[in-house]
Amino acid sequence: MTTSRFYTSKRGAYLQFGNEFFQFKNNCLTPISEDQLKQRISLENGWENADNCLSVEDVKNAYLSHLNKEKEARMERNAKIMERVEAERAVRYNKALEIIKNQPIEANEENLSLVLFYLNEQNWGGWNLPQLTVGYSANQYDCDGSVATTITLDKPIMIDGELISKFKTGGKRGHLNNYRSL
Repeated sequence: MTTSRFYTSKRGAYLQFGNEFFQFKNNCLTPISEDQLKQRISLENGWENADNCLSVEDVKNAYLSHLNKEKEARMERNAKIMERVEAERAVRYNKALEIIKNQPIEANEENLSLVLFYLNEQNWGGWNLPQLTVGYSANQYDCDGSVATTITLDKPIMIDGELISKFKTGGKRGHLNNYRSL
């Protein structure tokens, strides 16, 4: 029986049918020598067997089928992750709604995090700012397409042995560096 297998790496995909090797690129098979292939990848490790292949075209189809299965598995994993993230977001949003019902809200790290999360979910034009035990101002920014919300307290609070009065949530790295991220 002829050896039929395929290999996927960062540099591309390679197919083997018997003693012939091919590089799979842009939906085309290009013959490649065994020496060229040895310079790029290991001929011993990382290969997937393609059984019952009678031609190079069969190996190619087995490889494409393998890619489709991997893509479907990745999409399924991503869907599960998104469901979990949305569920966690909903729980956090409900916690924020509960805390906002009981005003004035104690100004501590956990409560400020929930208030910032709640405000970040809203458009600043529709804000009805909740009352905290400390005076504060809140703003919302567009950080290169990512929304960030900040709170500046009139009196700093103690967090990890440090007096802090500026907090943020959202935004991109490198934006609003004077604020403590919650």
